Formats: sequence, C-alpha cells, structure tokens
Amino acid sequence: MRSFPPAFVVSALLLSAASAWAQAPAAAPAPKPGFFSRVFAGKREPATTSTPAPTVKAVPVARKPAVAKDARPQKPKPLAKAEQRERYARLQIYLDRAQFAPGKITGQWDILGRRAWARYQAAKGLAPSDPTVTPPAELANLGPTYVTYQVRAADAAQVGELAGKAAEQSKAKRMPYSSLAEMITERFHCAPEFLAAINPGVNLSKLKVGDTVNVPNVVPFDLSGMIVERARLAAQRAERAKQAQQAQLAQAANPAGPVAPGAVVPPPVANPTTNVAEPPPIDPNRYQITVLTGEKQLEIRENGKLVASFPVTPGGTTLPTPKGNWVVRSKVFLPEFRHDKSMLNTGKRSDDFRMIPPGPNNPVGVMWMGLSKDGIGLHGTNSPNTISRAASHGCVRLANWDAVRVAQFVEKGTKVTVE
Repeated sequence: MRSFPPAFVVSALLLSAASAWAQAPAAAPAPKPGFFSRVFAGKREPATTSTPAPTVKAVPVARKPAVAKDARPQKPKPLAKAEQRERYARLQIYLDRAQFAPGKITGQWDILGRRAWARYQAAKGLAPSDPTVTPPAELANLGPTYVTYQVRAADAAQVGELAGKAAEQSKAKRMPYSSLAEMITERFHCAPEFLAAINPGVNLSKLKVGDTVNVPNVVPFDLSGMIVERARLAAQRAERAKQAQQAQLAQAANPAGPVAPGAVVPPPVANPTTNVAEPPPIDPNRYQITVLTGEKQLEIRENGKLVASFPVTPGGTTLPTPKGNWVVRSKVFLPEFRHDKSMLNTGKRSDDFRMIPPGPNNPVGVMWMGLSKDGIGLHGTNSPNTISRAASHGCVRLANWDAVRVAQFVEKGTKVTVE
C-alpha cells in the first residue's frame, strides 16, 4: 500500500467533508409569525413548508389602576398676562384705598406690596397669609379694578414747559407737569408702563382735553382741586380777618359801649365762601409718626394703634436721615425749594443757592412738613418712580399723592420718630 504523509491525509479528509456539505439540500428557514399571530395569542398563519411554525404566546401587560379624572393632581392654570396684572393691581388698589400704600400701582406683587400687606394684617389683627393665593374677601367690595377718566381743561392747565437746570428753574413761575400722561399717572397713583398696558393702542404722548383713558380705581390725587380749595380757604380766612378788623374799628370808635342810634358803622363784607366752614385743625398729639429707615416705611399710629403706612425714601449712607425724636415745625402746601449744592452734598448751607418755584415737579413736590431738625423734613418728590428704590439727601421723600395724605395726619407739634 502506498503511504502518504500525515498532513496530506488531514487535508484530504477536510476537502471531502466540505464537498459533501455543499451538495446537501438546504433546510427551509422557519417562517416569521404573521401580523395576526402577533396580535392574537395561539393563532398561526399556515406554514409555507412542512416545518411547523413556532407558537407565539401572549404576554400579559401590567396596567396601572384607573384613576378618576377629578382625583388626579391638577396643575394650576397659568394666568394670562393681562389677568395676572389685573389680579395684582386689584390687591394694590385695595391696599392703597385702605391707606396702607403699596407704592405706585404696577400690576406686580413686589416687596412694597408685601410690606403694605403685612402692616394691613397687623393693623386688622389678621393671621399672616399670602393674598396672591387667597385674596381677601373684602376685594369683592372694591368695585371695578379700572375706571375711565376724561381729560379736563383743568388738567391741561397743570401742564407746561419744564426748565432743566436749577438756574433756569429759578427764573420760572412754576414747576408744572411735563405732559398730560405724567399728570394722569400721578393723579391715579400708577406707573407710566402700567398706564400704557391698560390702554393698548392709545398714544399717551398725544393726549388732549376730552380724551378718555382707563385708570386704576384709586382715590384720585386732584392737585387742581386742591389748589382751588386752598384758595377758597385762604379767601375765607382773609374775609374773617377783615371782618374782625372792622369790628375792632367800630369798637374803637365807640369804646363806651353799644353803637349810638344813627351812628354809621361799616357793614361786614358779604362773601359766599364764609358759608363753608373751614375744617378744624388736627390735634398734634392725636397721631404719631414713625419712619423706619431700614424698611423704608413711614407708619402712622393713633394712640398707639397702627392706622396707615406709606413707602418712603430716607437718606443714604453719605447723608442719612438723622435718627431720634423730632417734632413737626411747619406744613406748607406747594412749597418753594431752596436749591443749595452745598446743602445737598454736605448738609451745610451756603450763600450760593437758587429758589425753585412751586409745582408738582418741584424737587420737594407739593408738600413740605419741616421737622425740628434744621433742614430735614417729610416731603413730596418729582420722581415717584424712585420711592423706596434710592436714597435722599437726608430728608424723607414720599410720592406726591402719599405726601398729601400724610399731611392729613400731621399738624405743628406732631411727634416724628426716626429709627
């Protein structure tokens, strides 16, 4: 027998096996389950070959228990921008009417609103709460959030050219509003941006007499009406003084007693304004004023009970409002302002100054309440947007509409504590 090397034998065996594998018929692949086989358990489509198709078993799917629709946690529906603005404005208006002033009406719930609300709750003995979540029931009695206002000729009379620098201002006769829009924002205690938002499509820079605008439903600050009323009261006082002088002259002409028959005595001058009684002066001890410089708030108490609060701008770190106990020495409506750079920057008076005429854009606004500390007072401002957001030169600033309200609680001799 012929012998072969071992390697040759192995190779031949491998080639023989490969040839036999290639000539064998290929087995048909198992058919894939059809659509219905996948959906309905235990059912199969007919096999295309004799090889049986695999059975597809249904797998049970774990389902979450059904939950009633009302029992599911509901996310609060976000308020539309206008709806949210009105809700917050309504709170601000309510507090403003209650004389716990939240600053200018903005339609936003900010730190001034929260401070006003906290003081309102304390004054009414209410438990602390968030009025943006649970509005007070009293809001239902507020009436509409917005009302309409028609621009009057008396409003236009309060508008005029406004000088820029102190030297030019000192030559003017008054410091009026620069526009009707500025007058309306101050009359209705609101921010210019807010007034524009509730009057879409209205060009506020082109307002004229007779135009109608939407405004927040606050108690209006009527400067023109106040001027008329002050003039009436001044005329009434002058008339009383004149009649008193006539009575003195008549008494001097006949010191012995009653006027003799036939003697001519000047009659009192008739004046319809004397038929209206002037309001009695405020008892200076009835109310107490506290200025909290840290919180930038002015609080008013009646015999120790908190009755009102207003946001203020006290002095800053350079010229802080002097702390201590003071007394109101003067109260002036539509004051002039002594513009003295040295006094403003260092707190020391100089001989270089300008007298700025009265008006709503006077630096101390429409009201001055001077304290027993020289040069320091509670007063209005020509920049209501800065209240509680800036620092003064040592005095206590309020928005004009708040300054006249504070003055209703103040008389010469009223005590003021600055903390």
